[in-house]
Parts: sequence; structure tokens; C-alpha cells
Amino acid sequence: MSHELDDNIERRQRILAKIRQHAKGVSVLALTRIIMEMGYNLRGAKDKIREMSYGGWIKEQNGLWFDADSLSHARKREDGNGMVAKGSEQEVG
Repeated sequence: MSHELDDNIERRQRILAKIRQHAKGVSVLALTRIIMEMGYNLRGAKDKIREMSYGGWIKEQNGLWFDADSLSHARKREDGNGMVAKGSEQEVG
């Protein structure tokens, strides 16, 4: 049973790595093709997309799919939340 879980984790990591190669996102058709190359049939690929979406590993934005981690880091950079804007000043006394 554990080898099935390890295989599923490895496939998910490989799918995420392929998604990260496309900085502008991946269409649903391209994502389905990527997953089908891993050995899934069409129904299994659609289920895998649904599973990864509900699990929070991938996110859809404007019709394109992104790795959730890279998308959240990009949003932090745009909002300025990922960087320290100014250091705190300490009183000298």
C-alpha cells in the first residue's frame, strides 16, 4: 500500500515540475496531456486535475493552470508582501 502512495506523490511532483516550466501557465488541454503522459487515461487525468486542485497544489487563474506555490510567490512580489520595505528603527538611549 505504501508503494502506491509513494508513486502517487512522485507523479504529483513530476506534474508540478512540468507545470513550473511554463511561466505563463498551462491550458487545461496541455495539463491534461501532461498528466496523460504520466500513464493516466483521459478520465484519470481529469480526476487528477480535480484532486490536485482540491488539494491546493495547482490553481486556475484566467483559464490557465499554475503551480500554487509559484502563483502565491508571484502575488506576494506584486503586492510587496514578500519583501521587507523598511527596517525598524531602534531608539538609542
